[in-house]
Amino acid sequence: MMLKRLVWVGLLVFIPNCIKRAPQPIRKSITVSHSSSKNLNTAIDVQASSLIQPTPTVTVWVHGTRLLPRLFFENFFHSTHGLTHFTDLDERYHLRLIANTLTDNAPDIFNKDHFYIFGWSGKLSFEEREQAAEHLYSELKALILAYINQGHSKPKIRIITHSHGGNVALNLCRYKKPEDNDFEIDELILLACPVQAKTMHLSHDPLFKKIYSLYSRGDLLQVIDPQGLYSNRDNKCSLFSERCFPPHEKNMQVKVKFNGRALMHTEFILPHFLKHFAYILQEINMWDQNSAALVRDWNSRQKLLDIYTDGKRPAMRRKMIS
Repeated sequence: MMLKRLVWVGLLVFIPNCIKRAPQPIRKSITVSHSSSKNLNTAIDVQASSLIQPTPTVTVWVHGTRLLPRLFFENFFHSTHGLTHFTDLDERYHLRLIANTLTDNAPDIFNKDHFYIFGWSGKLSFEEREQAAEHLYSELKALILAYINQGHSKPKIRIITHSHGGNVALNLCRYKKPEDNDFEIDELILLACPVQAKTMHLSHDPLFKKIYSLYSRGDLLQVIDPQGLYSNRDNKCSLFSERCFPPHEKNMQVKVKFNGRALMHTEFILPHFLKHFAYILQEINMWDQNSAALVRDWNSRQKLLDIYTDGKRPAMRRKMIS
């Protein structure tokens, strides 16, 4: 009996030391303020020419799934089907508020003249998202041609998505024509995108030059979509969605906290977060550029960004790894 007890004690001491522990997240802490959004740069290089107008950067916002009844949330969910300039939406709609917040707080990054919103059905369906992607592809092609016909050089394209709008954007890969070599997305920014077996591999497609994926552990809606119930039975996948894509050198995936707590799903599209968004994006970009060559397994390591607004940062905080 004594020997058996000694064996159990030995196992309890020995086994935990044999279990491979996940590396601690790489942490970075920033403080944002209303003045943070001035004189910013992102990964898109703005080029100028003496012969043509400066290269414009077009920003396209793609909304996510609409689960709540429109009867009671019409203003929050309303959008015009297809690609439209944000000023064509009435001020009472939430998508207009999103665009106003971004363009007012970071006009050099999100230029009012080049900010568009793409509306789709918002239904919780693989097929609906694929159809929306096909429509988005044709709309972007027409928009690029319109810019060229107006005397601009070919615009750079930035797509910002929320929730399943990210999977709409990822599905662009399925509809890009093989001969369409000059069509590319310079930046794809995914906010709280449900990571699903059917589209996660598309994040590695050459169509996307740079991808940022921001997520939160407090966001239940990101992962609650039961992809396993309505996916093709030939494609085995987990029942629920996931938070992270397979690691890749062009994918910067960051878990975020805002004023010390995890964001909920809808908070990614509310003004208190979006008014600092350009600065947050720049900080993430600089973090990636400065650390990728220095930190071992940088692409596969979990990254946590602590974001504080003025006056919210704790007086005492342990040193962050930048």
